[in-house]
Amino acid sequence: MKKLAIKTAWLLLCPALYLLWDALLPFCAFIRFKAKVIFRKNRFNYE
Repeated sequence: MKKLAIKTAWLLLCPALYLLWDALLPFCAFIRFKAKVIFRKNRFNYE
């Protein structure tokens, strides 16, 4: 019975983690892009 519960939990958890990863990936890429743009602007201003 315990094994079945663990299996069910994993089956519910995996799609949730996948969706979370799917949502976070573009978000992280956007932040990295923003940081790069800001860094470039700052460097340009100092020169």
